[in-house]
Amino acid sequence: MQFQRIKVTEDEYGERLDVLLSKKLKVTRSHIQKLIQEKKIRVNENSNLKNGMRIEKNHKIAIQKEEKTVAKKKSSSTTKKLPILFENKDFLIINKAAGMVVHPSPTLSKTHETVVDLLKDHLSAFKKDKSGRPGIVHRLDKDTSGILLVAKNPKSHAALSAEFKDRKVEKTYLALVRGEPRTRTGRIDAPLKRATKDRKKMSIHNQGKSAVSTFEVLQHFKGTSLLKIQIETGRTHQIRVHMASIGHPILGDRQYGDLLLNHEFEKKYGLTRQFLHASDLKIKKEHFHAPLASDLEKVLSQLS
Repeated sequence: MQFQRIKVTEDEYGERLDVLLSKKLKVTRSHIQKLIQEKKIRVNENSNLKNGMRIEKNHKIAIQKEEKTVAKKKSSSTTKKLPILFENKDFLIINKAAGMVVHPSPTLSKTHETVVDLLKDHLSAFKKDKSGRPGIVHRLDKDTSGILLVAKNPKSHAALSAEFKDRKVEKTYLALVRGEPRTRTGRIDAPLKRATKDRKKMSIHNQGKSAVSTFEVLQHFKGTSLLKIQIETGRTHQIRVHMASIGHPILGDRQYGDLLLNHEFEKKYGLTRQFLHASDLKIKKEHFHAPLASDLEKVLSQLS
């Protein structure tokens, strides 16, 4: 039986065990609570735990590795198909599913399938690419669904990358946020950089890189609003940090969101990830659209 050690930072002392592990492992709180009930989580070698126990400085947390889950990933990798919305000789447009990482990284399990893996299966040219990011011009967060543009050759990659660099690409997202913005439209101009305490998070900082987002309210629900958001820059976690900074975090966001509201929406509407979808992309007078992902569409239907 193997266990994975969970590192706890100083600013996380005092948090509930289930809430902390849900954020760190990027799984639902109910999943963590199930593991606690099954005694697969230990604190200082003790497995008789309560969901709401608070983490203290001397606590050492370990979680039993779920080998069966890994095996499923291996077997499913050959059956997934690349969700292509459009393709020509120079590029293709993918409708990325939530939960899929764009490209491999040192921290990612080799059994975890990525967009790059699917690209290599789809086009033989990508198999020869040693960069680890063949054709990737921009990216989407793991739990963000929607449009992803991929170049099919070096010339196209250079041209498309230049379009992004010169801010000639129009990217539109749909997001469900907490509360109701005071104005129908708004503009957020706030530079971003890596957070000092947690390098996996971004924060607003006057010495960060320029980041600009604009939003328009499409619809109000009870306590939430559906927004159309466009970004002039493409910084990591830009929309998520910007919306949280003005008091309207995205529903389901485990890093920057309202954890209590997230839990309520998971329990009531089945929302298990951030409600953020890359719906439209305009480049070189071409307009591409990806329909709202079915899990998010279901949430809106229930809210309506």
